[in-house]
Amino acid sequence: MKSFAQKLDFRVHIAGDMIKDHGEDNYYSVMRGNCAVAAVFDGCGGIGSRKYPRFMDHTGAYMASRAASGALHDWFHETDGGSGAIRGAEVAAQMKQYMFDALRVVGKYAGPTSRIFGTLVRDFPSTAAIAVVRNTEEGTELQCFWAGDSRVYLLDQNGLAQLTEDDIEGRNAFSNLQSDGALTNVVALDSDFDIHCSRPLRFREKDAYSVFAASDGCFGYLPTPMDFENMLLTTLQSSQSANTFERKLEENIRSVAGDDYTLEWISFGYGEFSRMKTALKKRTEFMQNEYMETMKRDPSTQMQEKLWEVYRRDYERYMSSGKIPKVNTDAPDVQQVTGR
Repeated sequence: MKSFAQKLDFRVHIAGDMIKDHGEDNYYSVMRGNCAVAAVFDGCGGIGSRKYPRFMDHTGAYMASRAASGALHDWFHETDGGSGAIRGAEVAAQMKQYMFDALRVVGKYAGPTSRIFGTLVRDFPSTAAIAVVRNTEEGTELQCFWAGDSRVYLLDQNGLAQLTEDDIEGRNAFSNLQSDGALTNVVALDSDFDIHCSRPLRFREKDAYSVFAASDGCFGYLPTPMDFENMLLTTLQSSQSANTFERKLEENIRSVAGDDYTLEWISFGYGEFSRMKTALKKRTEFMQNEYMETMKRDPSTQMQEKLWEVYRRDYERYMSSGKIPKVNTDAPDVQQVTGR
């Protein structure tokens, strides 16, 4: 079995603030032993807009994303990446407790706040999207944990796949771009919340793929999910190295983003950046020919919807009826990743 370090090709970190030094996103990325984590946290600025003089007038959203990120750091180092837990639901419960405890400390020292009232205002709300990748004797396993509408994605030769389910009632990745839905679940101090957990995905020794967590500033300002995959692939093909890819992708996301944006990316199995480009070249051409050229000729919403219904078959390939099946202590299923 290859060591984890041998399987890991490169990591990409992208982060940008709409207002310098006041960005409400945060992140956590680490690799140690046989475990790697890529995670993003998006402080919910609308419902977390109270400002706290004791925290240099930063908002509750700003503090929440940082508390949640710090909690994940503590969880990783104190539990060795959850290696002692038998099932994913136990890991999710651990993460939830660490995050709630961190928010409770923040709340204890918050002191007086700005006078903002209303039922929609929350105490220290943030999303969370967490990818945990482990090297095991059976192969490499990926499991996702989340709350809110930040996402974990998989990108391989079959295209982009969303691995987390947005906590937005009755919406999918396309419909939510047309009309922003209200969040039904976020990490917060003032009410109970869920850390969801997906079934583990198991990869074979020969598989090559990328996993990344992203806040909605990365994908939420593009016309369709197809545009997001196309941005990733065309940026990749125009780059000569992982460092160039990181720089160009940040520039491309910044050019369309209307919010803070954060992306944590890890790639496995390609060996060299040039091999990743070669492996995804056919998919890049397919996206251009089947989707981008068609939408260029007919940019109507009707055409976008028609193409989305075709595209989503692969985009939602690890979902069940459009929804990720949650793991519970009675159903520790493992999904096998297969190529075409």
